[in-house]
Amino acid sequence: MEPFNPIRKMQKEREEHIFDAPPYCRKDFPVIPLVDECLPVPLKLEVSDATRIMYFMENFNGISSQELEFDINTYLKTMCQASDVFIIHIMRISQQGRVKMLTDRVLENEVIMPLSRKTIDSIIKWDGQNYVCSKQLDPEVKKICRKVMGRKGDPMNVIPILCRCRRDKDSTLRIHGNPVALVVLLNCEKIDYFVLKTTQEIFRYCSTTLLNTMEGEEEGRLKRNCHLLLEGSKSLFRNIHNLEKLVKEVMLSSRNLTDAERCCLFLMDPEHLHWVSRVFNPEPEAGLMEVRIAIDQAIAAHTAATGRTLNIPNAYEHPLFHRGEDNATGVRTRNILCFPIRDERELLVGVAQVSNKRNGTFDVFDEQIVDAFSMNCGISFMHSLMFKKLDESVNRCRMAQEIMIYKVQVTMDDVAQVLCCKTVHRIPYFDMYEFLTRSIIIPETTCYVLRMFDDLDYLRKFKIRDITLIKFFLTVKSVYRENPFRNWHHGFATGHFVYCMLKQLRLVDDRYVSPLEGLALLIAAFCHDIDHLGCTNPYLLTTKSVLANFFTSELCMKARHSLNQTLSILNMEGCNILEGLNDKDFNICIELIKDLILSTDLSIHLKLLYKQKKICTEFYQNFNSAHRYYLCALIMTAADLSDFVKDWVNTKRVSWYLLEEFFKFGDMEKLRERVPIKGIDREQAKIPELLVDFAEEICMPVFSIFSTLFPELVTMRYNLEDNVEIWKRLVDYFVEQELNGVHGLEVLLSEGLDSHVEKLREEIKNEKIAAAEQEEGEGDEEETKVHEGGSEYSL
Repeated sequence: MEPFNPIRKMQKEREEHIFDAPPYCRKDFPVIPLVDECLPVPLKLEVSDATRIMYFMENFNGISSQELEFDINTYLKTMCQASDVFIIHIMRISQQGRVKMLTDRVLENEVIMPLSRKTIDSIIKWDGQNYVCSKQLDPEVKKICRKVMGRKGDPMNVIPILCRCRRDKDSTLRIHGNPVALVVLLNCEKIDYFVLKTTQEIFRYCSTTLLNTMEGEEEGRLKRNCHLLLEGSKSLFRNIHNLEKLVKEVMLSSRNLTDAERCCLFLMDPEHLHWVSRVFNPEPEAGLMEVRIAIDQAIAAHTAATGRTLNIPNAYEHPLFHRGEDNATGVRTRNILCFPIRDERELLVGVAQVSNKRNGTFDVFDEQIVDAFSMNCGISFMHSLMFKKLDESVNRCRMAQEIMIYKVQVTMDDVAQVLCCKTVHRIPYFDMYEFLTRSIIIPETTCYVLRMFDDLDYLRKFKIRDITLIKFFLTVKSVYRENPFRNWHHGFATGHFVYCMLKQLRLVDDRYVSPLEGLALLIAAFCHDIDHLGCTNPYLLTTKSVLANFFTSELCMKARHSLNQTLSILNMEGCNILEGLNDKDFNICIELIKDLILSTDLSIHLKLLYKQKKICTEFYQNFNSAHRYYLCALIMTAADLSDFVKDWVNTKRVSWYLLEEFFKFGDMEKLRERVPIKGIDREQAKIPELLVDFAEEICMPVFSIFSTLFPELVTMRYNLEDNVEIWKRLVDYFVEQELNGVHGLEVLLSEGLDSHVEKLREEIKNEKIAAAEQEEGEGDEEETKVHEGGSEYSL
């Protein structure tokens, strides 16, 4: 046993009281928790080693809050012999609790969850000597702890940290000092009193440094956000002339300001929210598309209706969240911040929605920054829309000037000349599919259009005046350009085919389509290629033509132009053939004309083909408006291709027109010093192969569907198959002619082609006869075998 040493005892007593106040200024100050003024508390250490604390504070000099928190956690874990330690920082403004670290590792995603003042007031108690947390923790605190630990059931000590230098004057929080954190220690081997005093004593000296560092980081974050806000506003006003670029900048800036992974934007109109984001991750090279959602659905619609920012920490727990978005994108949505976009008049312009904050969840500072940014977005959108309208007006004027260069004004004398025509327009088989419409001369086509409408009884049924009808179609005829193929001849042939189908198949009488749909079909067929420019959509975009500036969508650009020209003619004085309809039928008919003209675009047709095949061959329902639309769109496409299912002479002539238009476009590309694709280069194109591909890939599926739904049209499919067979057998003939110096379209115009085709048709006919005889012989042989087998059986 060590002998008693009075000197050592004196030294030990001196060390215990080294931090006590000197005798001349010593005074006992009672600790009163419910006072308004901050009273000093004795600095005596009860359980901590002063030397260890001094050494700790000497090295407590990290440059970030994470480094400081790491030192605190390590110290507490060692002193209290705990398995894990973490600090729940109390955010007074947002009333949230935030956890950055678990012992010595930084959490991949910060845990930020609600922690109200009421909750803090309810769990922090004064036990007569110390501030402690009640043993029955509030569910909010338990939820934060489980979120951090990922498990539950571990014994833990929760210790409140109060900072007297940040005394809150709020009378609702009746405690001495301001609570700044809750320290959670798991599985401590030390007794609860030791853990409590050790934690509070270390924070007595390090809390100010930690809080100042955190506030400095918040100031730095605020500075960065202000810089991003200014940069985002600058980029908005820089792209105000281009709505598509402006939308992308809004999405990118919103994502950068909130440090989110995804962003989508909704623009508002009176009836719908427009989703203009193709992808949830908007990149500079990503395009845009428009998707409509109902005004009373989804989180964005709720924000638009309430006009308030919606912060959702857990998306899957919110009743308005639609999981279909995650299923479509394959990305799980964790949290969402949805905020309204308003203009300078406080009118709602749209809604922006950012999701999946990279580090934690969205907090009150994110809400404040997007609220400031949304005003700039709204002003930018309104000015961009005004700029777009002005630009559209300028483009319309330029287009009108271009049209007036070569368009002829239709006068009443022209109308009277058609109306008083004494010629009897009675051509045999005019209402048959096989009729060759190009045999009618151009001046008489308007008379035949009048006859079609009269024959279908549309003049009486829809109250169409003959003068109005004549003026409308004279104007349509004059607006068609003199292209080799897509000219008035083609428009007239398309309209005639629709007329034949309406009459021969009794589509309206048998209720395949409604009477109004029949009228829209006929008008759309005559006008579907009006003012066609003879080039492709990509060409219009690369040349930056007026149409490319006018139409923001890259799809159906030429079809949209034809639709606009049709509607413009309908709005001209004396040309409104729909004036006899009531308002409801008028609006329905205009929408039908719009959909049917756009359906002739190849991109739309290929999208609809699968559904058309399904409903026309399996379960067509005439009471279903969607089924009728698919059928009408298929009729429009068939009418557009009808010239290729007639006899060989007509097919050859129409093919020449079509190829000549393609090759003219190829020549335009060469003038721009661009290499055209092989199919439109008159020097390299293989004509038979081109026409075979066109017939098999475009024409054949359409008429195969039709021949299934309407067996009366099977003859057209047979004609198409015969024409395809002829083109296939002409491949060698074209190669032979090229060796003789005759190239491309010259072969189609050569005299020897017709005689060669006659030989081919005779060969095909003989082959069919031989195949039929062979099949009949095989059938007789099988019948004989069956008869002989039956005789043996009877014996």
